[in-house]
Amino acid sequence: MKPSALLLASTALLLAGPAGAETSGPLHRLQSHQTENRILLAQEEGESPAAEPQAEELFKRQEKEAEEAKRTAQEEAERQLKEQRAAERDAKRQADEAAQEAAEAQKQVEERARRQADREAAKQAEKAERQAQDEKAKRITEEEQRKTESELRQRAERAKRETDTEIRETEEIQEKATERAKRDTRAAQREAEKEAEKAAEQAKRQADRAVRRQQEEQPAPTSDPERTPRGDAEKAAPERSTTERDPGRPTPGERPARSEEAAPADEQAAPPRPSDQAEQPAPAPDDGRRAQQPPASEEEAAPRPENAAPALDSAKEAAPATREGDRPLRRLQREPDGVEETAPAPAAPIDQAERPAPPPGNDAEAQRLENPVRVESIRSEEGRRVDRAPRWERPREAQVLQRFEDRTLVEVNNNIYVESPDRPRLSRDAREVYYEDLPRQRVRETIVRPNGVQIITIRNRYGDVIQRSRIMPDGNEILLSYTPDDDRDELVAWRDPGEDLPPLRLAISEDEYIFDDPDAPEDEVYAFLSQPPVEPVERTYSIDEVKRSARIRDKLRRIDLDTITFGFGSAEIAEDQVARMENVANAMLEILKKNPAETFLIEGHTDAVGSDRANLVLSDRRAEAVAEALTNVFEIPPENMATQGYGERYLKIDTPEPEQENRRVAIRRITPLVAPVASR
Repeated sequence: MKPSALLLASTALLLAGPAGAETSGPLHRLQSHQTENRILLAQEEGESPAAEPQAEELFKRQEKEAEEAKRTAQEEAERQLKEQRAAERDAKRQADEAAQEAAEAQKQVEERARRQADREAAKQAEKAERQAQDEKAKRITEEEQRKTESELRQRAERAKRETDTEIRETEEIQEKATERAKRDTRAAQREAEKEAEKAAEQAKRQADRAVRRQQEEQPAPTSDPERTPRGDAEKAAPERSTTERDPGRPTPGERPARSEEAAPADEQAAPPRPSDQAEQPAPAPDDGRRAQQPPASEEEAAPRPENAAPALDSAKEAAPATREGDRPLRRLQREPDGVEETAPAPAAPIDQAERPAPPPGNDAEAQRLENPVRVESIRSEEGRRVDRAPRWERPREAQVLQRFEDRTLVEVNNNIYVESPDRPRLSRDAREVYYEDLPRQRVRETIVRPNGVQIITIRNRYGDVIQRSRIMPDGNEILLSYTPDDDRDELVAWRDPGEDLPPLRLAISEDEYIFDDPDAPEDEVYAFLSQPPVEPVERTYSIDEVKRSARIRDKLRRIDLDTITFGFGSAEIAEDQVARMENVANAMLEILKKNPAETFLIEGHTDAVGSDRANLVLSDRRAEAVAEALTNVFEIPPENMATQGYGERYLKIDTPEPEQENRRVAIRRITPLVAPVASR
């Protein structure tokens, strides 16, 4: 058979093969194709017996090659399958790792988001809580403010009602007092005229009897016929002067009664002396009046009003334990009418040894302290800080009588004082105020001002100032007041330290003791205010002791601000009157420039119209008004001033009527009393 026929036959067999052969793999198709080729080739060559062995050999060889190819293909397929599975495992592992990393990243993102959300929620919660607290505090503040405003309105209305009542009572008192004064004056004049007539007639009769008796017993020599009658007249004159002298004038060498020196003018009026009576020389007075002079050679002071009160406050003290309602009676102790006086005749001069010693030359000479004072820094003790201002105790003998808003009336040992805190005046515009507890029940108060200055005060458990200093921004400490005696644990009751001293006898005239010239230049005011005490200072006193003791205050000269006048019942200073304080304020500033540790006492006073308690409060407000004006207008530091009101207790003109001169403010430089000179 020809090769072409074999090829066609093999092709036909191939096309006629099973249908599933198309789906077999390439290896199967190759083997089938090779087998078919061999069959066709064998058929083509079948007629040649010589070619059969060769064909068989070729067949085997081809079959072997096919087996090898199959094996190789299987191995390749297995290798590819392994690689594919390894690749799938790697891909799966990478996918798992990627998924795990993605999950962890997502977890971290979610954790960060959660923490951020928690922080935001905490912030929002804190903000909401702050807002709630602020709202609550605002509501509380508004409620307290409304309550305070309501209380203030009620107090103001109550004070207005009380003021209106006092004004009506005052007007009635004024009318009654005026009418009574007129009646008393007329009665006193009539009585004085009668007494004068009686005294004149009695003196004339006594003189006539003495002349007749002298003439009968021993006729006078012709060379001097008038000597004996004159002698008898001079003997009778002291008796008349004894009954006719001013009852307020003390006997020389004796301690004057405090109450003798402030009697009303209508009660002091003495009957006129007869023209023929021999005038006796007056004794050197020691009651603090203007008539009080140093040696007789000095020029006499200008005459004073008849009803002028004594210059010394200690000479104006009212008689104790005698009251009319809540007011101490203004009438002072005097000799009972009709009591025969047996004191020596006032003509006798005072011995030189009894004259008061001249005043000290300076503050250092005035301070004769028994024990040297060693002052520690006000910050030397360790304190424990507390959250709120302290509440002061009251001494057992102190009794609270009445409260007027921020002022309290306290009775101590039958004396009534008005108390007002100085903290509002000292701490105004302060940056911080805090308190510390110290040993021995003391409290340290620190006021920090915006400029860095600190005002530090140590008080005892009753609130009395023991020590006060100003700390400058550079740390320098300026001691303002220091009282070691008030630092004792056993100090539990207050008593007037002036009771340990004898009555003050001035060695200078009143013009040198009281400065009240409204037109004096600034240098004169400075010179007067710089002068030392008028007598030695035994120890340093607390500010409260100086405020409460008239005898201790009398050690210091004073300036009466007669240029500042107050309206009836008012503590306000008109703007046009502030300028009148300029000379005094400049003098105080000049003194503070030389010594920043100076302390000035601002005293407030009223006239005798109105109730004693209302006048105490009013006078204290007047003193505070002047201190605030000196600070706000003239920039005098508030810690260099202390204020105290005395009401009608120390009148300048002794009258129960309205009197402008009694509505005044006085200033004293009390530094030598409240701070050791060695500490400056």
